[in-house]
Amino acid sequence: MLKEEMNLGDAEAYFWTDSQVVLGYINNKASRFHTSVANRVQRIHRTTTPQQWRYIPSDENPADYASGGLSVNDLVTSSWFRGPDILWELQIPSPVDVNPQLPIGDPEVKKAQSLNTQTLQYSCLSKRFTKISSWFKVIQAVPCLLRRVRKDKSIEHSTVAEREDAKCIIIKDLQSQIYAEEMALLCKGKQLPCSSRLYNLDAFVDHNGLLRVGGRLCDASAPNSVKHPVLFPKEHHLTKLLIADCHEKMAHQGKGLTINEIRSRGFWITGVNRTVASFILQCVRCRKLRRPTEEQKMANLPSERIDPSPPFTYSGMDVFGPFITRQGHKSYKRYGLLFTCFCCRAIHIEMLDDMSTDAFINGLRCFIAIRGAVNQIRCDQGTTFIGAKNELTKAMEEIDTNRLVTFLAEKQCDFVFNAPHASRSAEFGRDRLEL
Repeated sequence: MLKEEMNLGDAEAYFWTDSQVVLGYINNKASRFHTSVANRVQRIHRTTTPQQWRYIPSDENPADYASGGLSVNDLVTSSWFRGPDILWELQIPSPVDVNPQLPIGDPEVKKAQSLNTQTLQYSCLSKRFTKISSWFKVIQAVPCLLRRVRKDKSIEHSTVAEREDAKCIIIKDLQSQIYAEEMALLCKGKQLPCSSRLYNLDAFVDHNGLLRVGGRLCDASAPNSVKHPVLFPKEHHLTKLLIADCHEKMAHQGKGLTINEIRSRGFWITGVNRTVASFILQCVRCRKLRRPTEEQKMANLPSERIDPSPPFTYSGMDVFGPFITRQGHKSYKRYGLLFTCFCCRAIHIEMLDDMSTDAFINGLRCFIAIRGAVNQIRCDQGTTFIGAKNELTKAMEEIDTNRLVTFLAEKQCDFVFNAPHASRSAEFGRDRLEL
């Protein structure tokens, strides 16, 4: 802009700074800066060249006077008005050699990150199933692997025999990793030491190389898988898949049925009770079905219910009925007008001949005449009083609320209607309309 306004299009422009760090940023093209510094360096490179930037010592830089501050006397004698002496020389000094290599640990330079890719080496077959979430899928995956090994390109569904072979391979590989020492001793015909974790199970290795539980059921007519179940460790991914499959097969019916299903399939999990109980405790569906019902916290009791007062000073009113009564050969509907004391929970009942306003006023008069003056009467507007039954709905249309309020006003009594559908249990509703 200065070149254009002063007609200095061919003049060379120079820029001065007293920071060698800034000059290093401008002359450096290899390092990657953070966003704030990178945007400013890019702006400088877009409009200038690194050769136009020169270094000036801090004590000769007039820009420091504005930021550091000077007194009036020092400002008059300083180079603020005439510029540094270096600009009054006949020749612009040559640029100072700047090292473009920034120091290690510069906070404005992004740290280089190197990622080392490691290939996971699975030492056994059972560890390859950690990403499979179903016991059935594990049994289905192994026959596919066996077909690949045999170079069988058939895409048919696996047969029962293939799944049984796959189950035998999975269990044998798992036991060889968990019970390697015990199986080595049993294969040599030796007995397990008393300190072994499988000593009390009388374990043995069958003709398929599987570690099974012994016992005294050899002559039983039950299947061999039930008489001598296969040993399974309690803390393994495949164990959790097996428990999940049996638990789902039993429709999430609890620990006992899940354990029975595991035993009937021919598996013996060490510490099965605690293992299955821990699994069921974490089962999402079981937690939803077995958790207790949520209960709403009740609001604070109003002062009328807490502070002592004479009986029926603060009362609640409700109507129940109708009841069919007979007088001679005629049937009549009668209603009950119920009053309850907020403080002592006393009950007073008056009979109404009908649901008219006059009948209500007569009932209130009898109540006040017997129980004395009442400061406040609460009445609900819920389904019981205003619309639950067809009879009450038609009858309530005949009631003149203004006449009731006028009558009670003469007795120094407030007639309060609770909000529609409000609770009538502890406090007869919090929202109210005072008439």
